[in-house]
Amino acid sequence: MYAHGRSHDFKMANAEIKIKYLSRCLNVCKRLHEFIPSSARSCHDDVICPASFIDVRRFNVALPSTALSRESYVQGQLKMNITSISTAENGHTHEKHTTKPSTQLTGEFQLRHADKHKRSKTVLLLFDFYKASEKAIASYCSLYHGYGFDVLYVKSHFKHFVWPKNSQTLASKLLQHIQTDDFTYENILVHAASMGAYNFGVIMAEMYEKPELHEKVRKKIKAVVYDSLTIGSLDNMAKGVSQGTQNVVLQKILPILMHAYFYITWSQTVALYEHYIAVFKQRPLEVPTLMFTCRNDPMSDYHAVEDLVELWQSHYKFPLTHRCWEKSRHAAHLRIHREEYVRDLDTFLSSVPDLDVNIKLKAKM
Repeated sequence: MYAHGRSHDFKMANAEIKIKYLSRCLNVCKRLHEFIPSSARSCHDDVICPASFIDVRRFNVALPSTALSRESYVQGQLKMNITSISTAENGHTHEKHTTKPSTQLTGEFQLRHADKHKRSKTVLLLFDFYKASEKAIASYCSLYHGYGFDVLYVKSHFKHFVWPKNSQTLASKLLQHIQTDDFTYENILVHAASMGAYNFGVIMAEMYEKPELHEKVRKKIKAVVYDSLTIGSLDNMAKGVSQGTQNVVLQKILPILMHAYFYITWSQTVALYEHYIAVFKQRPLEVPTLMFTCRNDPMSDYHAVEDLVELWQSHYKFPLTHRCWEKSRHAAHLRIHREEYVRDLDTFLSSVPDLDVNIKLKAKM
């Protein structure tokens, strides 16, 4: 009798844990819903929510008679921070870090100044990866400040990915700023990592679609550094999101949630992704380009990266350097392979004739 009671308690506790994780995933759907403008939603809010596609029976959740009701876990207070299920794009903790003076230009980008005695006529546009910590951003800023570059830091938000029109708005704001009188830099160097490369791809498409407005900006861009391109299929994107958690249940549920979301919002998400990917592949900026990737990146299909490199090398004449490690970590190559990373960057930047660059860093730094 006692053993049976313990077994029942264990099953009930196990079921409640699974229910908790399911409810968190449903809350993620609600968070996704918040990023969609009200004008683009269905007249019935529940139609747009991928939760309607989820069959909880698939996950073998047995509900004891005393377990939480469906209403209590779907509508209850079991909230989930979106960061815990987002792509684990780096291994940095969120720590306070002292940086050099910066100028906040908007809520989504800011200018971080290099030493005024070393300052170059070139500015770096830094498109970060999603949920990059201040410590990680400060590390990249310090690296490029060493070359004398001010850094215009463009922050990536989850809303930019899940609703591409938000990224279009970001692109318009940034392009407008670059063309103001306050933007006095002669040259632009781009560093785009992971989701940041997606945002930069949207900017590229905007420049090509409106050349009469943005041709001057395009001509200012002298070189590009791509770090951890998120490239491949929708499966790669969905699986990439699931890698943000160590929980086995969530790893099974999240790809289904993402596929459901893509299915429901296809014309406003997937169709635009495909457009931007096509522009990125078929109309690259024909300037010196450096790529950092690795073979074991779950968010980047290595074969797709190889195909992209082959395409660019066979159809275009711009200099392309590709550094690929057998093992590394998504958007953390600088931290894991710092010596090689800095050495390759030194060599690359010194080869770009139009950059006003001070090569003073050593690989050991």
